[in-house]
Amino acid sequence: MVSPNPVGVNQPVFIVMWLHAAPYTAAGIGGDRWHDFYITIVKPDGDKVKLGPFISDPTGSTYTIWTPDKVGKYTIIFNYTGQVLSLYHPVTKIPGQYSPFINDTFLPSSAVTYLTVQEAPIPGPPTYPLPAEYWTWPIEGQNTEWARITSHWLGGAHISSQGAYMTGVVVGPPNLWQKDGVAPSSPHIMWTMPIEFGGVVGGTTEIPGVTFYSGGSYEGRFVNAIVMCGRLYFEKPLGHSGTGGGYVCVDLRTGKVIWERGDMGTGKPWPAPIKGQLFDYESMNQHGVVGGILWAVVGTKWIAYDAYSGNWMYNLTNVPTGFEVYTNKGEIVRYVLSYDTTRRSGWLALWNNTQDNVGLHGGIGTGSAAYQWRPRGKEVDMSKAYTWNVTITDDLTGNAAPTIYYVIPGDIILGRQQRHSAGRWR
Repeated sequence: MVSPNPVGVNQPVFIVMWLHAAPYTAAGIGGDRWHDFYITIVKPDGDKVKLGPFISDPTGSTYTIWTPDKVGKYTIIFNYTGQVLSLYHPVTKIPGQYSPFINDTFLPSSAVTYLTVQEAPIPGPPTYPLPAEYWTWPIEGQNTEWARITSHWLGGAHISSQGAYMTGVVVGPPNLWQKDGVAPSSPHIMWTMPIEFGGVVGGTTEIPGVTFYSGGSYEGRFVNAIVMCGRLYFEKPLGHSGTGGGYVCVDLRTGKVIWERGDMGTGKPWPAPIKGQLFDYESMNQHGVVGGILWAVVGTKWIAYDAYSGNWMYNLTNVPTGFEVYTNKGEIVRYVLSYDTTRRSGWLALWNNTQDNVGLHGGIGTGSAAYQWRPRGKEVDMSKAYTWNVTITDDLTGNAAPTIYYVIPGDIILGRQQRHSAGRWR
């Protein structure tokens, strides 16, 4: 199948190819795949283009993208060369599930379709315009262009760094600005919500006209405040303290309380969240952001609350200390550096709070359940949740262990170490 059809010259098309059934031993990332798929394209002038070989996915299909460069009628020929079913993936050699068809020969086959290419380009799918007035969450799923004007304030390493060790995370220089979304063109007050006494106390007092303590010097309000999907989350003050009065979720636009928990926060049975997460999980079984998460941290333990309802979801234990970064997928990763200054060797690893095959998914292994996000109700040991680990053999000479100072994900890790002489950093 070729789509779109017809299409304009120099516009890309999807070429989708498949066999009538899924490979019989396919299971998760293991098992057979139909392979040696080839596409032959005959252009209007008779020139031919050959694409492939391609390997199917577990369902028996795959696709490629190709761009026609001439006006006219194209012939698209699909050829499958045949194979013997073997139980194993043709590239990774990971075994799949048993089937009585193992060692059977599947014969070659072919199919033909046609593509019409015209001079005029085909318009893309319609998009809904950006709003011209006040709008609220949730955003209709078809309004994909609205992503350009929306944003979140997830706290932690997502928006800021304080230059110190905080709850097991090493962070770099200050970075307190919103990187996404569009801010109002002018400041304005949309609503107010009293959360404690304030202003002039009144009556006869030692200091005439004394006011209530604001807490701004040592006990600030809205510590670790989070904004997610049009909701504001914060710990309420108790007495003159900035925390301890429970935890609340309010509508960011109206100030209406959506949910509140009096048992959550400083001195409560359930600790207050300090950061949020919107994780985009993509696999052969599911696609999209798997809800919103509020994370509380107690030592090496992370506690996940559902941002929509405030209910507990699951725990992560044995989380290592490291330099914390949010990826574009919404993963929370930590770069962990261990270096022995005596032996002049060490290792660098990437810890991931969504790592495969540690217990967060429906199953462990290579089967289908291992590609379903199912952490709810679990307590998962994350001591081995590393995406990669490399050995450091370079002699990082200095009178103190090297540390990570800053990370640009997917690009560079900046470190520093004190020299033996003059106490200088390098």
